[in-house]
Amino acid sequence: MNISISHKNYGFVDEQNDFVDETHEFVDEQNNFVDETHGFVDEQNDFVDETHKFVDEQNDFVDETHEFVDKTHNLIFKAV
Repeated sequence: MNISISHKNYGFVDEQNDFVDETHEFVDEQNNFVDETHGFVDEQNDFVDETHKFVDEQNDFVDETHEFVDKTHNLIFKAV
């Protein structure tokens, strides 16, 4: 009698442990998903930052070129 109750309890405990293991594994998978998503978002942010920096550099280049053209026009007008 005690042995059969013990086996039943042991079976119940096994099921609970399996449930805990599966839940833990599920949580791990979710954490991995979150980590991967976070990594992806970071990469996208880096890409946006680099693109923004590139655009800024291009704008600076355009501004400098525009300023250079203005100075050249001024020189031409003064010379004329």
